[in-house]
Amino acid sequence: MTKKYVDPRKREVEQYPFSYLQELSKENPALLAELREAGHFAQAIAEHLEERAASKTYTRRKGAGPDDMKRWNEENGPS
Repeated sequence: MTKKYVDPRKREVEQYPFSYLQELSKENPALLAELREAGHFAQAIAEHLEERAASKTYTRRKGAGPDDMKRWNEENGPS
């Protein structure tokens, strides 16, 4: 019988939503730190940072009015 080699760097970690991260930051910071170190929020944090970057890019444009914001939300989803 042969044993399979398991690469520890390729382990899958259950991902939790960003809303849970925000909830834990208020209620249980110690648990939040532990889960974040284990990588449970990696995907949620990456998505949140992408959304913020897109939002900042949009709001830095000059002359962005309400019509521009509606068009932006239709194209990219609400921010």
